[in-house]
Amino acid sequence: MPDNVQRAAYSVLDAASYLGVSRSQVYRLLAEGSLDSLKIGTRRLIRRDALDALIERSSEPRTS
Repeated sequence: MPDNVQRAAYSVLDAASYLGVSRSQVYRLLAEGSLDSLKIGTRRLIRRDALDALIERSSEPRTS
């Protein structure tokens, strides 16, 4: 795939790389409902817009 083409969905391993976290952290985010995914056959895929939304939510200042 050319470098300038962005994928619509990522595997768990690629999503971890995209986010800069471990694969187990991605599974944790999926389990707690912080990250949505879809399953195609035996593959779990995470949409790029879900990853970007997680990044946006994580970068918002927390209010106490």
